[in-house]
Amino acid sequence: MKSTKTEKTVKCSLCGKVLTGKYEVVETKRETINYYCQNIACELKDKENNNMGKFNLDSLGVGASLLNAESKKLSQKRMKIEYIDFELIEPNAMNFYSTDTGIEELAENIKLVGELLQPLELKPMNEDGKYVLITGERRYKAIKRLRERGEWDTPLPAVVKNPLKMDLPLSEELKETLSILSTNQYRDKTDADLAKEVEAYTKIITELRKNGITEYTLGVNETGEEIKESLKGRKTREIVADKVGVSVAQVGKIEKVKNNGSKKVTEALENNEISIAQANEIVDLPEEKQDEVVEAVSEKGKTADTKKVKEKIKEVTADKGWLNPPTEAKEEIAVDVTEDSLKTDMAEIMQALAGGVTLPENEYMEILKCLNIVLNVVKRNKQ
Repeated sequence: MKSTKTEKTVKCSLCGKVLTGKYEVVETKRETINYYCQNIACELKDKENNNMGKFNLDSLGVGASLLNAESKKLSQKRMKIEYIDFELIEPNAMNFYSTDTGIEELAENIKLVGELLQPLELKPMNEDGKYVLITGERRYKAIKRLRERGEWDTPLPAVVKNPLKMDLPLSEELKETLSILSTNQYRDKTDADLAKEVEAYTKIITELRKNGITEYTLGVNETGEEIKESLKGRKTREIVADKVGVSVAQVGKIEKVKNNGSKKVTEALENNEISIAQANEIVDLPEEKQDEVVEAVSEKGKTADTKKVKEKIKEVTADKGWLNPPTEAKEEIAVDVTEDSLKTDMAEIMQALAGGVTLPENEYMEILKCLNIVLNVVKRNKQ
């Protein structure tokens, strides 16, 4: 949103009043243009502002990622635009989205238009005197490229908002993560982006459940009635799938890769060198074999060919010897196990479980089987 003075005559999008001179111009995220009275005389504008005050998760413009399709249309709001010098803005290290493609084309488009039509979104100035990006990384990189060529020297339009003021029982890190997620809903996403979104939303929904949140307000409808959504009766995986815009099965594949993938597999996925579907097949192998496949098929800057991945998996599994490798006979050594020693061995597991974790049902059943084996071993050796 920005104020402008022009000869053009338009009508207020709310009250229909003919506007001349100074008024507000709003470009929504769907690239539509609205015009509004700038004075208090527009009663409908005041009414809309009052209705907007009823928003809960979206009251700071950062809850859109938790909204359903209906509410997303209602969540676009007018916000105060500031003009910030480029030197005072820095990228956000927490932004995991792929932002390096199409920068030159975007830079040329911005140069052609002569201004940023959509403002950046920034966190308030930090202790170093810098504003940190919440969204607008590609626009920032495009402007940087123009400046390096001496083709841009004006301040950038931006909306400054503090994600820590979000009225949700989340840690500061998760609040900032949610603010980044919520402002990146309408972009093209790589498999790496989707995997990161699933991981982030899972943490957010798990934290909300942990803090007793069973229902949240999405916003208000056209009649001013609150739209609510419940976490009850829905699995975290289902909610996450809805927010990310993928199937529940796809969320399951991403979780499987996260839980079973070797470091090289997860890094290859993060770098878009393998797809989610490819990673899902690779992680069925032992870690050593996973690494062998990744090293053979991944290339920097491009996603591996699926046919090549399948052929390599078939190759490394041709020799079934790795399924039951020969072991040398070892002399049995007796070990004294006490309650205290077992607690020490379990400490890392209990620490990892702090705050709870959502697991696929089949993996949870595997854990129960392992615990049952431990119980039977202890009982057998006590007899």
